[in-house]
Order: sequence, then C-alpha cells, then structure tokens
Amino acid sequence: GDNGSPLQIPIPDSLKKKMSDLINEFPKGIVAATVMTHWKEKYDEVCPWSELGFQRFGAFLKQLNGTSLLLHRKDVNDDFLVLPFTEIAANSLQDSLFQLKKKKSSREIRVEDYYLGEQDRLEIENEFPETDERFAHPLESKKRMEEEITDLRKRAKRGDAEACYTLGTYYVLGEVIPKDAKVARKYFQDAVDLDCNHGKALNDLACSITQTSNNEADLKLALHYLRRSVDTGCIFAMHNLACMFHDGVACVQDFSKAFELHVSAANAGVRDSSFEVGRFYKEGIGVEANTEMAVKYFKDAMDAATEDDLNACSAWELAKIYIQGNYKPSLESKKEGISFLELACKQKHPAACFMLGNLYLQGNLVPRSKKQGIQYLKIAAHGGHKEAHQHLRKLQR
Repeated sequence: GDNGSPLQIPIPDSLKKKMSDLINEFPKGIVAATVMTHWKEKYDEVCPWSELGFQRFGAFLKQLNGTSLLLHRKDVNDDFLVLPFTEIAANSLQDSLFQLKKKKSSREIRVEDYYLGEQDRLEIENEFPETDERFAHPLESKKRMEEEITDLRKRAKRGDAEACYTLGTYYVLGEVIPKDAKVARKYFQDAVDLDCNHGKALNDLACSITQTSNNEADLKLALHYLRRSVDTGCIFAMHNLACMFHDGVACVQDFSKAFELHVSAANAGVRDSSFEVGRFYKEGIGVEANTEMAVKYFKDAMDAATEDDLNACSAWELAKIYIQGNYKPSLESKKEGISFLELACKQKHPAACFMLGNLYLQGNLVPRSKKQGIQYLKIAAHGGHKEAHQHLRKLQR
C-alpha cells in the first residue's frame, strides 16, 4: 500500500484452475515468486526467484492462506509491492518453478534467466494501465551492475550503512565482484558501526568472523554480534546462534537453548532451522523425542521448487522414519517412505541411493530389478558411499 506494507491481491476466477494446478504440484500450499529488484533510473534489474528471498518473505507468507499467489517485488529501499497477477504471469511463473526444480541450487541460475518479457509487460499494461512499466524492461546486466557497484561505493564512503551492507553481500557471493571474505567483513563492520541496529549486517558480520578466524576472542565477538542481531529480530541470526549453542562455540554447549532458537527461526520460515528442529525431535536433542513433530519439521524444511542438499537430506530423514515404521507402522506408510526415498535419490543423496538400490535388488517395497539396483548403487558409490563400493564389487564377482 501507500505506507509500503505488503498487499494481498485476490486471484481472479480465470486463474483458479491455474492456482489449483500450482498448489497440487508444489504442496507447501503457498507458492511465491520473489522478484528481487534493484531500482535505477527508468529500469528494474530483475533477479531470479531465490531461496533467500523466499525465506526473508517467509514470515509474511505464513500469514496467508493456501489460495494466495503473489508476485513480489522488492526495491533497494525495502518497499514491498505485490504486482498484478495475470494469466501470462501465471504461465511464466509455472515455467520458472519447473525450471528451478531442475537446478541444484539457486546460485547456478543466471540473473538473465528469468525476467518478465515484452509479452508479460503488454499483458499487464492492458489489464492494469496504471502499472509502472519500468519493472518489465530487460536487463543491461554487466554495465548496469558496474554502475551500481560504483554508486554503492560512493554511498558507502558518504556513510550509507545500507550501501556498506550490500557491498559486503556482493563480496560474499562473488557473483557480481570477486569473492573476498576479508573485504566483506570490513564492509559489514562499517555497516554495523554506522547503524548499530542493522540486524542483517550484525548477522553477516558474525558469519564473516567465524569464516575468517578461529581465534577465541573473535569467536566470542561473533557470538556477541549474533545476540545483538537476534535482538533486532533477524531470523537468520536465530539459526546461526542456535548452531553456536549446539556446538558450544565460544559458549557453554546448551542443546535446550539451541532448540528454542531453531524453533523460533523455523516458525519464521528458515528451512535450515526446520531441518534442525526435526533432527532434535527425532534424536531427542534438547527436547523429548517426538517422531510426529520430527516429521512435521522435516516436511517444513522441504521446498518443492528447489533441488538442494537440504531438500535431499529432509527427504532422506523422512524416508527412514516411514520405511522403518517409526511413524505409522503400515505398508501404506512404508510406500510413502519410498516416495521420499526416490525424491532424495533424484538429488543423488548417497545413503538414499544405497538404500533404494538394495531395496530393488531384494524386491522389498519395490519391484525386484537388478538393473535399477545396480544403477542406484553406482550413484551412491560415485557420491562416496563406501558400502556401495563394496556391494558393487561383490555383485561383480
């Protein structure tokens, strides 16, 4: 709205079926396209739908019901705008989501891969004439990014905390400018010095310290910055601080405190923390073991639109719970476990491939198939699974 708050726009009847198809394909119940933009003059630079963007928007998404589909834009001033959703935009989003599923991580996606093209722009302009046409222009990537970096450096020298923070993130990612952890740390420190309540800068400064130093004094400083970041409400700091309490880094090991922080971060949309909460419940770490709660949080950690290690690990944990009969000891439950196992195997999870390979060789829960069994064992062996190597050697004798 006018005050910069997010808006929820009802889905037209003409898009109900499209919405239903998307929800069925992506079972989290909510599908979001987070289009991160950098506003400059008359153009928007549109970046791909990203996991980080989804997580940062997660707290708001959790308030929406399962019939909402948002196309979200964020400009450099952190103002939010929900763009009109049209039939063409729906098709574009569906195509993008399926393509993203084929990627191993969002970092493999080029900025140029996804943006609203001329056809999308015309469709939106015709249906919503008042829509600002600037957001749909194609990228002039390299030149534009060079100009942005120059502008950010000028603003940083003038004491702009947000510019310092943004430069730090660029040096961490290494996609726009070469990676340099020490330079990133400097810019994060500058951002914190300029704005002591910059939650994201405090969190990233702490992370950069732990990545560049094993010195006990530095690690305690990182812990201090994470605590301050958590106080500002930064959900990623909650996750990182939980990890430090779990490992006892620069503090007394405290599983209960780690669990509490992970729960807070998970409930705010941090998938990594959802996985950790699932693991804590499964193994009884810092909380009484509870298989039902473990299943819930492992499922929360999964994202149907990505194929990353976290997705594979979550599917693997769910597969073990279901197949071993620790959740609902029934044949149907075990077959559901096979579906999770297959999902983990699609992402070449070594242990999952080893298990599925053996199940095919034994004909247990899946049709007996030596060919498929060996195929999965080879994938597991290629991923470094020692038992898979040994099993293959025995089969070759």
